[in-house]
Amino acid sequence: ADGAWIGTLRGLARVDASARVTATFLEGRRILDLANAGDTLWIATDAGLYVSVAGAAPVAGPGVESSPALRSGPVIGVAAHAGQRIVLVPDAHYRLENGAWAGPVREATTLGLGTLYRLLIDDSGSVWIAGERGIARLAAGRPPRAWLVPMDVPVGPVRGLALDGEFVWVATPAGAFRIDPSR
Repeated sequence: ADGAWIGTLRGLARVDASARVTATFLEGRRILDLANAGDTLWIATDAGLYVSVAGAAPVAGPGVESSPALRSGPVIGVAAHAGQRIVLVPDAHYRLENGAWAGPVREATTLGLGTLYRLLIDDSGSVWIAGERGIARLAAGRPPRAWLVPMDVPVGPVRGLALDGEFVWVATPAGAFRIDPSR
């Protein structure tokens, strides 16, 4: 109840419970995605990856100095779940492993998606990536799986993903579409 972080096309704002802006950061940068992990806010921007720890002013994300794509952007997606930290750039994703970013990860399943747009991690730890030509699920210990336009998804690009129990909803120009990953 102490407020929220709001990402905008002109920076990052902290608002209190009454919706009053209490702080602004990264002015002039497009905030493309946010993910909370404990006391750390992960911030994907058009100019790289940032973090804010315990509400402090954002700083460059850990390990970005060794990755030009994460240092200068665009970083279009960020996901944090159960110790996993994954970021998405338009043509690949990166995983934070032991304080360093592993990547860029470019595999056949995600390369088939074209330009990448959205990322999430489900409760099982599977990574979902949406792109121009469909979506893919990357699950540890299982082969990657893709649902492609037009065979599985009526139209692309897929610009949004949302979990709903065992289903995944995808946002397309033709509207929302539900996928049952068990099929």
